[in-house]
Amino acid sequence: MDAAKDVTAVFSSPSEPTLVVYTDGEGSGTVTSDPAGIDCGITCTFGFPASTVVTLTATPTAYSEFTGWSGEGCSGTGSCVVTMDAVRTVTATFTHVAYPLTVIKTGSGAGTVTSDPAGID
Repeated sequence: MDAAKDVTAVFSSPSEPTLVVYTDGEGSGTVTSDPAGIDCGITCTFGFPASTVVTLTATPTAYSEFTGWSGEGCSGTGSCVVTMDAVRTVTATFTHVAYPLTVIKTGSGAGTVTSDPAGID
C-alpha cells in the first residue's frame, strides 16, 4: 500500500439489510429517507426491514446544487428508490454553485475597484 486508505465494513442481519448513504462533490447537502431512518450529511447507515421500499431525497445547502445519484440503479436528480433486499450503497453528489459578479464603473471620476477575496481588479 502506498497511501492511506479508508475502508468501511457494513454488517447487518438478514432481517434488516443496511442502507449506506454517502455524499460527494465540492458542495454540501443532506439526504433523508421515507420511511424515516436516514437523515445525514457526509455518511450514514440505517437498517431497514427486508423488502422495505426506501425513497431517498437529497437537499442541497445554500450555495450548493444537487447534481445526481449513483449506486443501486439510482440516477438523475429526482428521488432515489431502493428496495432493501440486501445491503445497499447510494451516493448523492452536490456541487458548489458560483455566481458571477460584474462591476460596472460609471460617473465622471476615476478610481479602481478591487475585491477580497481577489478576483476583481
